[in-house]
Amino acid sequence: MTVSPLVRAPLAALILAACGGEPAPVEAPEPDRVPVRTVEAVADSAPDPIVVPGRVARDAERTLAFRSPGLVDAVEVDVGDPVRAGQPVARLRTVDATSRLDAARADARQAARAAERFERLHADSVVALAALQDARDRSARAQAAVDAATEEVERTVLRAPAAGRVAARMVEPDEWVGPGTPVVRLSAGDRWTVDAALSDRDALRVAVGTPAEVTTDALPGVVLFGRVTRTGAAADPGTGTFPVEVTLDGPAAPLRSGLVVRLTLLPPETGPGVSLPPEAVVEARNGQGTVFVVDADTARPRTVQILDVGTAGVRVRGGGVGPGVAVVTTGAAYLRAGTPVRVVPSPRLSAEGGLP
Repeated sequence: MTVSPLVRAPLAALILAACGGEPAPVEAPEPDRVPVRTVEAVADSAPDPIVVPGRVARDAERTLAFRSPGLVDAVEVDVGDPVRAGQPVARLRTVDATSRLDAARADARQAARAAERFERLHADSVVALAALQDARDRSARAQAAVDAATEEVERTVLRAPAAGRVAARMVEPDEWVGPGTPVVRLSAGDRWTVDAALSDRDALRVAVGTPAEVTTDALPGVVLFGRVTRTGAAADPGTGTFPVEVTLDGPAAPLRSGLVVRLTLLPPETGPGVSLPPEAVVEARNGQGTVFVVDADTARPRTVQILDVGTAGVRVRGGGVGPGVAVVTTGAAYLRAGTPVRVVPSPRLSAEGGLP
């Protein structure tokens, strides 16, 4: 009988197994490998600047308001007017307050005359000391009422606490205002500031003393310099942003309160690092993140410190990820420690600008 070649190999294996021989080893199938792309880490020690809109103001802007309610009789200044310290800027109607002051003064004069009469009577031993003391107390209370009425009249005049310039006028004559209602905003400082709002990510990169540059389309070619002088400790509950104030270095440019400008903050260098595409960093938390490198066709995680995040990428350091190290970008989100990978070359553009 002739044995077909198709059954010779399995038959030989059976004969060898029956005779105690070892079968020929069979290679295991290659495991499924995740296709990934990599990019080389680039040395980068300069953080991206923070660019946000801001509003110009004086460093000592004050909002003036009456301490007593009343009907506005006159607003004696307008926007842009210079004012002196102590100069009246607005007045309330004073008819009622003046009437109360006149009545208090009359009562005080009467009480003073009565006290003087009791002084003479007591000196002649006509009245007791207790009666004299009561007369003195009535005179003192009457004088206190005069002082209170005088203060009430004075409160009807709103005065500038310092020299400056009127930045805003909020009320007009014949309007009713309550205590604390803004009437006039006064720019009283001698330096300019810029107020802005930062996201939580940018707020963590800025501190008091951070350098800043200010430009505006209203002054083409002019760059003003300053530093951060105040940062918000809590976010605005309405917007979730953090306030920041920059004080300018005595600019000679003609600025105005309320002018909208472009504020560029320059965070300090955080030391040598490398720049990576944002998609290379996974599981970012508490200032740290994970990147993957390829070692012998296997994904190896590396923990890195995130220095800052900019529009061009993420700056990191540590984890053995230095300049020139190939880091996984495309496919990084699907990797775990030890995942078999297959590096796929990045597509190249043809001479016509498209994929080949």
